[in-house]
Amino acid sequence: MSIRKWGLTLLFVFWSFIFQNVLALPLQDKQTQSQGAASSATQQTQLQDKISSGPQSKNGAATSESSIFDLPQNIELPLKVNIIINIKDIIEIREIDGIAKVDVEIIQEWVDPAARFDPVERGVWRIDHISTLAEKYLDTIWTPHLSADNRISNIESRTLAVSNYSNGKIVLIERYKSDFQINIDMRAFPFDRQHLVLKFSLPNYSKQDVILVSNEASRKISQVNNNLSIVDWRPLSLKVLNKEIIGWNANKYSSMHSLVTLERRSSRFALQTFSPVFTMLMVSILVLYSTVLDAKTKATLIFSSLLGLSALSFTFESTFPGSFSLNTPISKIIAIGYLYLIVILLFKSFLGSKSKSKLYQVTESYINWGLPTIMFIICIGLVIRTIPLDI
Repeated sequence: MSIRKWGLTLLFVFWSFIFQNVLALPLQDKQTQSQGAASSATQQTQLQDKISSGPQSKNGAATSESSIFDLPQNIELPLKVNIIINIKDIIEIREIDGIAKVDVEIIQEWVDPAARFDPVERGVWRIDHISTLAEKYLDTIWTPHLSADNRISNIESRTLAVSNYSNGKIVLIERYKSDFQINIDMRAFPFDRQHLVLKFSLPNYSKQDVILVSNEASRKISQVNNNLSIVDWRPLSLKVLNKEIIGWNANKYSSMHSLVTLERRSSRFALQTFSPVFTMLMVSILVLYSTVLDAKTKATLIFSSLLGLSALSFTFESTFPGSFSLNTPISKIIAIGYLYLIVILLFKSFLGSKSKSKLYQVTESYINWGLPTIMFIICIGLVIRTIPLDI
């Protein structure tokens, strides 16, 4: 009996081991798969709920993505945003690329009824926020989201300041450095004036909702600093112009242009630019009137002058970028100078080497003073037509 009892016990233990480790595995796999599918379905449902409910704030409250562009409540449309633009500095102008690096300060003013507070209760009539505190405060209020249309680089050295007045007036002061795409006209170099335009707009709001304005007081405050980093330029004026642009959806959007007029300090360039031209004229006069030099020496002088003009064009372009490649008066003078020297070379080397007739002598006398005079008049004319009339 004892042997039978021990045998039954061992048989029971054997079948228990088989059931727990072999037969029960498929059942556990099915349960795990069903639980995983249920968990995946739950996560997918939660993800869909998050997407449908939109982004959430840090405290878990759901906020709509478009709420940052929703206009303030209880306001009269269109909402007016007053703009003041100050050009603190123009760091660099690259004429060939048409790029100007500008240090600009933009002041935006608007009224938001939601930002009103009781000055008696607060103890102040204005609350100021600076730097990081200003950025955090801007996340809690409505802003126009002003955009610089012709800015082509990242913002550098950005500073922010926000003032909230008790009547709901918001004053946002933003200053930064960045590159702006501008139009450069070098046809009057070195007597040129350039008009740098900084373009600002509100791409998120049509003109029926929000408009940019600049009242008389704002226009007087908007100004350009007289002491600029670009020492070769002198600022003349700054104008703020209201513009209108039409978007891809045919809606009209408000835009504001800041027009800065700069004048090149021509005294820094005149001597270096035009002294080689007068040197060329003096060489040509020497060749025409000299009776001591032979034909070979005169030809050598002319060829040396031609090589000098060729080198001069490269020198101008490297020293004053754009002065030769952008259709300037000096580039035209040098181009005409090539033809002028070649005509003198042909006349003295070939036509006048043997002929001593009376007709040749009369023709030579007219050419000796006529060619330099014509060249001088052309040079003076090209220069005078580029000088502004009001200087």
